Amino acid sequence: MSQGSLFRRVFVWTALLLGLVALLGTQPAAAKATVILVTSTGHEVAPFVNDGDCTLGEALAAAAADQRIDGCTANHFGSGGPFFIQLAPNATYTLTAIDNTLAGANGLPQITRDVTIQGYNATIERGNNAPNFRLLYVANTGKLTVDSLRLRNGTATSDGTRCQDTGWACGGAILNEGGTVVIRNSFLTNNVAEAGGALMTVDGNATIRYSTFSGNFAVGSQGQGGAIAQFGDLPILIEHSTIVNNDADKRGGGLQNEGAATINFVTFSGNGAELGGNIRNFEGTVTFSNSIIGRASEGGNCASLDGTIGSGGYNVEDANDCEFSQATDRRNTPTGLGTLDSSRFVPVIPLNSGSAAINLIPAGSNGCIAGVTGDQRYFVRANGASQGGSGCDSGAYEFDTNSLITAIKLDNFKQLPPEQPNVALWYGAALLLLFSAWAFRRTIRRYADHLYSSKP
Repeated sequence: MSQGSLFRRVFVWTALLLGLVALLGTQPAAAKATVILVTSTGHEVAPFVNDGDCTLGEALAAAAADQRIDGCTANHFGSGGPFFIQLAPNATYTLTAIDNTLAGANGLPQITRDVTIQGYNATIERGNNAPNFRLLYVANTGKLTVDSLRLRNGTATSDGTRCQDTGWACGGAILNEGGTVVIRNSFLTNNVAEAGGALMTVDGNATIRYSTFSGNFAVGSQGQGGAIAQFGDLPILIEHSTIVNNDADKRGGGLQNEGAATINFVTFSGNGAELGGNIRNFEGTVTFSNSIIGRASEGGNCASLDGTIGSGGYNVEDANDCEFSQATDRRNTPTGLGTLDSSRFVPVIPLNSGSAAINLIPAGSNGCIAGVTGDQRYFVRANGASQGGSGCDSGAYEFDTNSLITAIKLDNFKQLPPEQPNVALWYGAALLLLFSAWAFRRTIRRYADHLYSSKP
């Protein structure tokens, strides 16, 4: 091998190693969560007082600005989020004043980024002597996730809380205008609006899992969506949840749908309205699977105008208002529901022995996976004696089960996502680095041998 050839090899491998080091050093870091710890249960509105604490309002404002406000410090400000706001376990955050009037009166700063409020069974409420306002407003750039949280007493019933393009005071607890809302492991109760007593979504996405809506109201001559109102073409998904004892003066005591709603393992019970006590569908599509619909206090279980109510099978209805068409549906069948169990942070309705919903869904069918699928309480379904029996039960509750499921999707845990590096990139880089080091060493050794052998 000539001296020039060896020098070229040394140069190539040296350049390769230096380039690899530079590549790894310039790789963008994985998105890091910005965690903000709320240290005070007090309520402050802008302009905030610099007193060293971090209230919920200040934490949300810090997330919106992506920078420190008062005592709201974080580990990754300036990253653009996502933001995780941690509340004190079992604490109560009472809102006493209007923070802003964007799309109506709101008790807290608007959500314009990806924000998760980790409640740990905390409560956010409007104070009894406070003016009328909804609790939370999500703008079209925002994504709000509420986890293990109780939202109550939000009130949107005046001209100052009207949402865009509708003419109604919207969303007693949450108004979502064009953004995304995820509600899980939460309880929304005693909220009031003209449309969407607890939740109103206008041209936005909503996902509700493992949650209960109870005792919410849509009031006024056009009151609609006692618990939930969905306007626009975008979808709403409700799974493993209970919609119970909500009221609307006009339409949709439980749900007023004007978009595309998917309902799976849900219990609708005791809701009332002039039209569609449990569900009212207008020019939209609602698809029910594995659900219970019954005991409407007024207006029947379902009402639909210029829309479609469909079935994915295994539904139980105590009338035939929803006109479910699958052979596995049970129409005009008593639901066998018990009374609301309010001893839990998120209340549920148990099934009575002998309910037609029990073991209706065979294991392996329609999303019923033995030992894996769980009910609203995360209790195992269809896993044998005292673990749900031979099949899954329709609705949110599984009868005769007392074991928690072990296979829970990450997005259902009440924890922060881990900050993980790009494992594939670093693994590949390590292999390339080892190979490069070996080749570089081999080239140097051969160069040394060449020098030795070329001596006279």
